Amino acid sequence: MKKRLVFALLLLTLALTLSAATGCEKDLPLTITIKGQGVVHQLFTSKASSAYSKDSVVTLSAQPALMWQFSHWEGAITGSASPKEITLTEPTAITAVFTPVELPSIPQDPTVAWCYVTGGFMPSEAFVAEYDPDSFQEPTITPAGYDVLVIDELFNLQFPVTDFAGKVIVTLDSGVDDFLDQMLGMTGDDESYEVYWDYDSVRMLSWSYPVIGEEIGAYSDAQVYHSLDEVEGFTRFPTVLEASSTRYADDIIVYSVTRGGRTWIWLHIGPHFGNYDDAELAKNRSSAIIDYVLELLAGGNPVFPPIPAP
Repeated sequence: MKKRLVFALLLLTLALTLSAATGCEKDLPLTITIKGQGVVHQLFTSKASSAYSKDSVVTLSAQPALMWQFSHWEGAITGSASPKEITLTEPTAITAVFTPVELPSIPQDPTVAWCYVTGGFMPSEAFVAEYDPDSFQEPTITPAGYDVLVIDELFNLQFPVTDFAGKVIVTLDSGVDDFLDQMLGMTGDDESYEVYWDYDSVRMLSWSYPVIGEEIGAYSDAQVYHSLDEVEGFTRFPTVLEASSTRYADDIIVYSVTRGGRTWIWLHIGPHFGNYDDAELAKNRSSAIIDYVLELLAGGNPVFPPIPAP
């Protein structure tokens, strides 16, 4: 009996020695602290704090709460990149810092200029009753004296959009290419499509909160990718819309755009509801999303309009 006990102790000692020699300690805690509102996801674990073995490689992804944005890491890692990899060699403490999203404000009753061509999606009856927008067909002069400019199906913009003195510019699918060409200083036909648009591939989207989804490019299903995030003067607000952006939902992005000493909130809407032939549904959906964002910018707490049945 005594020999068996001695043998067992020898085996245990050998196992512990080998464990220490091979760096397989199981007691390296990773402690995550949150400043602000958000969560940090750890690859292969759903716990906010967990113990890993030595030399474990952990991927950390910071997800802000609605109306918050990820700022930076503090502690064992620094910088603002997310996701971020870290190799654990000792007990580690990391802080994720989130800050509130600050959007420019607009009046509670903003004035709206809606630019369109014959046959374009006009604002819905509810939107007209709420805002009484002025409609412009193929204008040659930038609408003046308005808080909001909606560029619907206005092809080949005849006025410089950068002259708009209001605070919000809205584009729908058919008006966004000329808008981007102007904002990006591009002069070729549909040149911005070559760089920032894609109808034929599958990409991961994360421009709306809280869903990160996969979308398949298709005709009339516009996609603006994160390459715009790298453009000077473009700042994306991915957490101001409590919406999804998948092949079964809307394409919606909100940016702050600065050009020529002016700054605008840019809202792009690609309504996706399964049937683009239903003009009434299209204008109702677009108008409801615009109304939601205008209420948000006016300091309200609106509820995002649910996706209509296809």
